[in-house]
Amino acid sequence: MSRIMSATHARFLPSQRALHWIMAVCILAMLFIGVGMASTVRPNYLRLVSIHKPLGVAILGSG
Repeated sequence: MSRIMSATHARFLPSQRALHWIMAVCILAMLFIGVGMASTVRPNYLRLVSIHKPLGVAILGSG
């Protein structure tokens, strides 16, 4: 009986998979944006900060 239960619960819903991969992409984007912010002193810094902050709040809110 436990084998049937585990087989039934082994799959995730498509919406759960989509949320997982969207979160993974967002977290990787945050990583690269953060590294870019730390290594630049050019005017791109403000643009990266304006992307980094709202993306971080969105990740925090959806996680």
